[in-house]
Amino acid sequence: MQGLTASWEVLDNSHKRLELYWQRELRKSIFKKFGDGLDEEKLREVFQQIDSDGNGKLDLEELTKVLQSVGAKKKDIHNIFNAANLEKKDGISFEEFRSVVLSNEPSELKDRQHYQKAFRTIMRKQLELQQKGKMTLSWRAAACRLFASMDLDHNGTLDCYELRTLLRKLGVEEKDISFLVASVDLNKDGSISFESSQRLSSGLKRVG
Repeated sequence: MQGLTASWEVLDNSHKRLELYWQRELRKSIFKKFGDGLDEEKLREVFQQIDSDGNGKLDLEELTKVLQSVGAKKKDIHNIFNAANLEKKDGISFEEFRSVVLSNEPSELKDRQHYQKAFRTIMRKQLELQQKGKMTLSWRAAACRLFASMDLDHNGTLDCYELRTLLRKLGVEEKDISFLVASVDLNKDGSISFESSQRLSSGLKRVG
C-alpha cells in the first residue's frame, strides 16, 4: 500500500502531468471546433463566442456546451474545466484560456492513457504465454490464471508490490514502473481487483 501511495505521489507529484493532459484535451476540442490556425486575435473572438453571458469569464456551463458539440465525454468536462481554470477562481479568464490553448507543450509528454495502453500491451503478451500450448484454455480462464500468478499473497487483489514484481521481471524500466502502476489504480484505493483488471484489459485482442 505504501508503495502504491508513493506511485501516486509520482503521478500526482505529477498531478501536473494529468492537468496538462486535460489542457491538451481542451486544445484539441477548440481546434476541432474553430480550426487550428488560431492567433491571439482569433482566439479572443472564440472566447467571446463561448462566453455567452459576456462577463469575461467562461463558466462550466459555457465550456460544457462547446466541448459537447465536438463530442467530449460529459464525465471528462469537469476535469478539462478545472485544468484550464489555472487560478482556481469562479471561471476561466481570457488570459487563462489563451495560456492553455496557445501553449507549446512538449509533444513527448506521456499521460495516463499512454501508460494504460502500455499496460494492456504487457498483459496481452502475458495472456498469450498463459494460453501457449493450452488450446482449450479460454481467454477468461487465461486471465484468471494470469491474475492468480500475480496475486502473490492470494488475497484477491493486486497491490503495488505485486505489480512492481511482475513489471521488473518483464524488464520494464524503473522510471516507467511507477507511472504504469499508478495509471491502472483507477480509484486510487491502493489495489486492483480481478474485475478492475478485466476492465483495463477490455480492449485486448482475445487470443485463442
